[in-house]
Amino acid sequence: MINYGNPTIDWYKEKLGNERINIMKKWSFYHDFYMSGNLIRMFHSTKENPWAYIYDFDNVDVKKKMFDDKNNIVPDIVLYAHIHIQYMQKFYNKTLLNVGSVSNAVEILNHDDTIQDMSKTTQSYYTIIEGEYQEKEKSKHSLSIQFVKVPYDINKELEMAKNNKVPQIEDYIKELSTAKYRKDTISQNKSFEYTPPKLKNKI
Repeated sequence: MINYGNPTIDWYKEKLGNERINIMKKWSFYHDFYMSGNLIRMFHSTKENPWAYIYDFDNVDVKKKMFDDKNNIVPDIVLYAHIHIQYMQKFYNKTLLNVGSVSNAVEILNHDDTIQDMSKTTQSYYTIIEGEYQEKEKSKHSLSIQFVKVPYDINKELEMAKNNKVPQIEDYIKELSTAKYRKDTISQNKSFEYTPPKLKNKI
């Protein structure tokens, strides 16, 4: 197993195990499909770079890059994750949406300590898209996008995390309890060129 020299990454890799990791290595960075006449593209962060951060408060010029395609196969709708903030925005006849986070929803812009109860945010978020799967013809069937928010037992999750010795547990507790992201200063990587992390050694 590869050792990244990062306790957090190495912990997750150990939990996944080599068999699952080898399966994941075969996955593409993105997946395209048609639904009700719309070409929908899904990826974790961007099509080329799994480490880039595109936030809900970024300007449209930055977000437009999410639709870039070297082969000029431009999607109508882009679904992504990574930032743990559910939102949807339409521009230039396109739709960009972040599907949210089922276990660790945060608000990057939430820095107001006067708000004591963040239970409206610290819930499980996911997205449902309904339409005619693999239909390419436009305007034949409807397409619906639904944002779902479900409360869950955060204390039970944190107890399980402690028992499993999750790294950076204090940061994790802060995020799940307050929806405040662990980094005080947002480091935004706007590069769409993928640079893999450096490996410390192999074991």
